[in-house]
Amino acid sequence: MSDSPQPLPDADLLAWSVVLEYRAQQQRDRIAILLLPFPPCPTCGETVLSVESSRSFQRDLDSQRLIMRPCEHVYAVTDDDIQRVQGHAGDMLSAMRAVDNGWGGERAWTTAEVAQQAEARIGKPAPVGSDPGVDRQAVVVLSALHRSAESDVSRVSALYERWVKAGPPPLGTSLSRWWDRRLIELHDAINPTEEKPR
Repeated sequence: MSDSPQPLPDADLLAWSVVLEYRAQQQRDRIAILLLPFPPCPTCGETVLSVESSRSFQRDLDSQRLIMRPCEHVYAVTDDDIQRVQGHAGDMLSAMRAVDNGWGGERAWTTAEVAQQAEARIGKPAPVGSDPGVDRQAVVVLSALHRSAESDVSRVSALYERWVKAGPPPLGTSLSRWWDRRLIELHDAINPTEEKPR
């Protein structure tokens, strides 16, 4: 058993938060047979059969201790840690509950998929001592794409404002031709550099 608790990396914390809250929700809904299994222990990778949770109120630290069974690894989770992943956890739980309620047409998430989603949202930390090595070209390309997307959104927003001001089509105007003109305007706002057909 590890005597001193260690912190959970954010991706693991997110996966554990989602799984623990989802299991609690399943138990509140009286689903006791097919509970979502726990993720593996972040330290040793061993299958976790149960988790013991206790609050630790120390002088300057209000934390929760998670003890993985049977491997006995201990993790400390502070309220600040939970705050960092709370938004992602809420989004993931909402998606899982939507599937449970039959919305979205997807199948239920497995524990492995929860862990994959957590890694995709937060990412794994770089190994200690490694330099992340920022790819300058990727940064330039991404910033250009961001500027392009912002200008697309601003053009479409301006078009929307113009349409709201213009109101409905005048009486006696062919509705299909009115819509065709609107669709051409929208197309031109989204793709302003394309050559217009003659």
